[in-house]
Amino acid sequence: MTSARIVRRLGTRSFSFASAALLLTLVSASCSSDGAGTARLSAEPKVQEHFGEAAMDIVLGADKVEVYRLEEFLDDPAELSPEESAKLVAGLARIKTKVADVPDGWGAKFAEEIAQDSSYGWDYAKGCKPMSGVLVRYHRESDVVDVSICFQCEMLSIAKRGEERWEDFDPIKAKIAALVKPLFPDDAAIQKL
Repeated sequence: MTSARIVRRLGTRSFSFASAALLLTLVSASCSSDGAGTARLSAEPKVQEHFGEAAMDIVLGADKVEVYRLEEFLDDPAELSPEESAKLVAGLARIKTKVADVPDGWGAKFAEEIAQDSSYGWDYAKGCKPMSGVLVRYHRESDVVDVSICFQCEMLSIAKRGEERWEDFDPIKAKIAALVKPLFPDDAAIQKL
């Protein structure tokens, strides 16, 4: 085999390797990986604008997810001790129970639903004051974002801990209920959703 043929063959093979490397780079650039090594989406434009790009990045790239059942707390928070006050979350609610083992992949499925623009009723308002019944807490390193869910108003808030940014989730209420119900099998109110 002549050296020109060898170079031509190597050139073809090099092109194939270069093509494969380029394809791998393009695929890697279109999605990123979360702490568990799974592909992660980006939040759609309206979702990022309303809830904040930083908050959505934490939700979509979380390395830990916790889920809590909340109960209303209507007393004056100013009268609480610092320990009791620290238990308040999502406005005037407190933790009733914590899901011991959130199933693998549950947080990513939930995040995928809430990251889509079509998941929200952007064009209408409700005369409802949300009272969170479920809290999904996303952690990424030291950053925390709370997703507070009010099933009565069909509204949720996605915000850094201590903040609120509510929006109507009517278009996906059945999907959210279907994701939450298995986590609280003995909770009659959740099972009625």
